[in-house]
Parts: sequence; C-alpha cells; structure tokens
Amino acid sequence: MKKELSIKVSRTGADYIVSSFFSLGIVELRINDSNTINEILGSSTFWDYVDDKLMVPYEDTIEIIAYLDESEIEKTIKFLKNEMKKLVDVNYGKIIFSIKDFVNIDWLKEWKKYYKPISCGKIVVVPSWMKDSEDFEDSIPVYINPGCSFGTGDHESTRMCLELLSTIQLQGKSIADVGSGSGILGISALKLGGSKCCFLDIDFATLSEARSNYIINFSNNENFLFYEKQLVDKNVCFIKSDLFKGINQKFDILLANITADPLISLSNDIENNLLPNGLLICSGIIEKYRDSVVKAFQRKGLSLEKEVINNGWIAQLYLYNNN
Repeated sequence: MKKELSIKVSRTGADYIVSSFFSLGIVELRINDSNTINEILGSSTFWDYVDDKLMVPYEDTIEIIAYLDESEIEKTIKFLKNEMKKLVDVNYGKIIFSIKDFVNIDWLKEWKKYYKPISCGKIVVVPSWMKDSEDFEDSIPVYINPGCSFGTGDHESTRMCLELLSTIQLQGKSIADVGSGSGILGISALKLGGSKCCFLDIDFATLSEARSNYIINFSNNENFLFYEKQLVDKNVCFIKSDLFKGINQKFDILLANITADPLISLSNDIENNLLPNGLLICSGIIEKYRDSVVKAFQRKGLSLEKEVINNGWIAQLYLYNNN
C-alpha cells in the first residue's frame, strides 16, 4: 500500500532532507512552502490586484512529502535520521514526521466537483459537462468548459458584467468581446440576441478555448472566421489582437472584463471602434483605479450610466454620446 511520508523541517534543513531523499533514488517529492507566494509578490513584477487571502505570515517551516510503499517507510525514516545526525552544524528546527495513507485521486475528475451552475442576471453559467443534465427554464444557459482562460462566472467581475449585459437591448446588435478569455461575455451577448460578435484576445491559446466554448453553445452554427481581420458577412470571428490594434470595425457594444490599465488604453479606441450611441460594459476595476478609468472614458465622450460594486470589484456601463 502506498503511504505519504511527511517531514516538517526548518527552511535551512529542507535542502538537506531533499538531498537525502535523492540519494535514495526518491525524486518524486512534494514541497509545501507557505512563503512561496510572498516571494512571488515581493518580486519586481507589478501586480494590479492581490487577493488578501493569498498573503500569509512568514513561516520558517517547510513540509516535504514523499510517496512510498509501506514496506519502505521505516528504513527511509531511519536513513534520514542518520543523515541528519551526520550534519551536526545544520539547524533542522523542530522535526515532525507523520505518515498517512496515500489516496489516489483522479484530479482530472475531482476538480469538476467544485463547479456548479451560477446565475448572473438572465444568464446561468453552466459547466460544459452538465449540458444535458439539467433544464434551465427560467434562465439562458451559457456552457463553459473551465480551462486555463479567465471567465467561468465564478469571479465577481464576470458576474457583474453578465448582470449588466442582462439589462440592455442586444437584439440585432454587433458586439466586440475585448480580452475575451473563455468567451463567456461574447457568447452570452449572442444568446441574449446579439447578431455578430468579434472575440479579441492577445493570447492564441485563449482564443482557441473561446472558439471551443462557442462551438459548445452553438453546435449548429459553426459559421465563423478564425484570426481574420474583417467580419465580412460571418456572424463570429476570433482575432489575436492587443485590444483593437489593426481592427477597423465599429460595433454597437463593447465588452471588456480586463483590468484598469488596459481599460484606460482602450479608451483611445472608442472613436474608431464604437458606434454613436453605442454601449461599453467593463470590469476588472478596483476602487483605487476607479476614478482614472472613469476620467479616461469621459474624455472620449462616454457617460457613466450605471455602476455596480461587489467585494471590492467594480463594473460599469457607459453610453457613447458622440453623434
């Protein structure tokens, strides 16, 4: 039977324990270091937003976990203790050994337990594997395969965008989903009556996921262009682009669930890419950047029509007044 052998040791001693495991030919180890996230946040990278729940107090203890056959546990512990005795100058701190059964979890299936349908205005966001399992009579289902791309309906900014989207008239409107991620906003806009949608994202792999989600929702309508620069007469296109760079097309509605800095940059595209009396729904804004975003859009002729706040995140609805 497989077991998990856990050793909690000081940060100084951790490298020596790992080295001892390696000398036994045991190389499949898991290292739990609570300070890893603090090291990342303390790097030179600029973070627009950091969830407070990620911040943890510094700890000098690191946990090292090895996966061994039960018959190997005793001799492995004995070997590790002998190795530690040899290195008398190393401060291992308070060493804690523990053993428990290894549970072989199929993580490809296990993570699905945590995704449930989420209601957002007129839309209910449904994991793709539940497509045929439930009937959503009172809501419009949007099926999303939660992958690497942002936009599953779980985050406040996505939910607020969908709620705002549910309040506007979309019938026959053309839409651009800027920084589309999973494609959740553009797909929802089409399901709410939009006639055309252009999905824009800077990442090629992300666009592939958006396209896959589109196909899941519109299996009978695969009439789209991929990575082309014009909508032509097609309903949908997927374009690898930094915001609207190289896109000479105007839309009735712009959707942008990104962050403050790219939203401010997006304000420079309003004249060329938003039709008069068009609407902009945006989110990914935190309070300290709120005024900067509002001023940027107001300078380009947009008026703030509605604003919603949830757990520190802000979503906004703008009207373009340039007639």
